[in-house]
Amino acid sequence: MPSELLDNFTVFLQIYMVLIIASTLASDTLLEPVFIFAKALAPIITTLISLDYAIITIPFESQGTTVTVSINLQLALAVILVISLINLAKAILQVQFFIQKRVE
Repeated sequence: MPSELLDNFTVFLQIYMVLIIASTLASDTLLEPVFIFAKALAPIITTLISLDYAIITIPFESQGTTVTVSINLQLALAVILVISLINLAKAILQVQFFIQKRVE
């Protein structure tokens, strides 16, 4: 696994954990919709950044012959992106519900 991809994943996990804690602490406040929306955007941004590193090439050397194995992760990242977009739509509905609840 390329170190850039691992670094991106580590940063994503750190940001996502902070957003989870912040959204829990900000529940039933005006900041809750902001953290809900940010929690939904974080995987999308990370997936888009990770698309640059979607093809992993691993060389194996056996008996003087080098065999290169390439793994294409673009389809898996595209599935993650679609699921994240669905989660973003859900977050928008949650924000809308929260605003309606606040108005009443």
